[in-house]
Amino acid sequence: MNKALSRILVLCALLLQNDGVFGQQRHEAAREAAVYFDDTQHLWNKLHRALFERTTPTGAQFGIDTVDPLLWLETTHLLEGESHTRAIALLEDLLMDDGARDAPHVARALLQHELWSVFDWTLAPRPGSAQLEPARKALRIRLAKAILQLALSKAQIGALPDNYAQAAAAHAYPAANDSDHPGTPFLPADLFDVEGPWVSVADVRNMRPVALSHVEASSGRSNFVVLVRVPGPRTATLEFLEALGAANEPWKQLVLDAEDTDPHHTLPRIPVGTQFALVRRMNLISEKGELVPSPLTQSVQLRVYRNVPASFESIKQREEAQSSFEFVLSKARLRRATAGGLRAIDSEERAFVLFGAHAWDPFELPGAIPQQRRAQVLKRCVGCHRSPGVGSFLSFTRPFRRPRGTDAPKLQFGQPQQQADLTVQWKKKRRDWRQIQKLFDSDFADSPRDR
Repeated sequence: MNKALSRILVLCALLLQNDGVFGQQRHEAAREAAVYFDDTQHLWNKLHRALFERTTPTGAQFGIDTVDPLLWLETTHLLEGESHTRAIALLEDLLMDDGARDAPHVARALLQHELWSVFDWTLAPRPGSAQLEPARKALRIRLAKAILQLALSKAQIGALPDNYAQAAAAHAYPAANDSDHPGTPFLPADLFDVEGPWVSVADVRNMRPVALSHVEASSGRSNFVVLVRVPGPRTATLEFLEALGAANEPWKQLVLDAEDTDPHHTLPRIPVGTQFALVRRMNLISEKGELVPSPLTQSVQLRVYRNVPASFESIKQREEAQSSFEFVLSKARLRRATAGGLRAIDSEERAFVLFGAHAWDPFELPGAIPQQRRAQVLKRCVGCHRSPGVGSFLSFTRPFRRPRGTDAPKLQFGQPQQQADLTVQWKKKRRDWRQIQKLFDSDFADSPRDR
């Protein structure tokens, strides 16, 4: 075989190999785009892309199959130009789709929640942007109609699958933290066992959502459960919470020196090996316009205390004090019955910041490279829970930073349903809830509530 022919054969082999790699990449991209149905051009998939997909000037695409849309306070995407026209047209198509109410209940729930998140975004305060209000109103009217069209009954919402239980039963991840492999994601099988080591926390003194900052960030479309596990039996965690509630004026000494012997400084120390979990669950709107918590889990965040120094000498030391893990819902994976739809966030994975984010839109900043604005996901938890010891337990410490008149929290065991009910009460006081109720009560043609 001469050298020229040999080179040609090698080149052909490389091309075939690359075509296989690129073909696999195209196949994976198609699977991700097939959020609701296998056909990527199905109306629901196209609507999802119209509302959630954001594209950079270089053509890179982000946002597909995420929990929250990439929309910020100053975003004009969906409010002008082709993106607005396309969103309106697809919503109109959905409203004309008589088969929408025959779709699987899980798909209807997921799409309704997406539309609801965009609806609330259109009502977020934006000083000096009155010229875009007609576009917001046009979106709101159609979104509200579609939300009712997709709505399930209260009984149907309650019968939706517990995808966290499905994920735990799939055994795709270890069921417990392994101190010998501190970076390995784990998904506790006993997280909601009322007789197990994890204790669901409630503020029995103030009777408000214990993860209020997260409830506010989701505008009450989700409810959040905080769970704690101190090393040892369940009673050890209950005793730890009781000691927090009995502390004398804890706001005066949230961070204690290891040699502190002042009897007035009674805050208990967080034991090494303590674990915290934050579970986000989806709220939905029923066919009667009611706000109803669902069993669908959208994310799970876990923190494990590797060591608990009195103070941190460096950012690296702070980051090494805790191990963070996160699982997020993939609608496509849930539809394919893959581990309850929950996937573990990779240690190096980056994403755009929405929780506690800036108002500006990184996709619309002149000259910006949006993907460079992403943050490392698993470092964000430690970024907020950055104080040493008890100071990082924000469900306990954050109320002390609020305006005067806030009572010191008293944290005890509470049922997760209690957090859902408190979130419903909180949401019903919101302007965005009153606005959607007004639209529900208006003269909608063919409103599902009138059928």
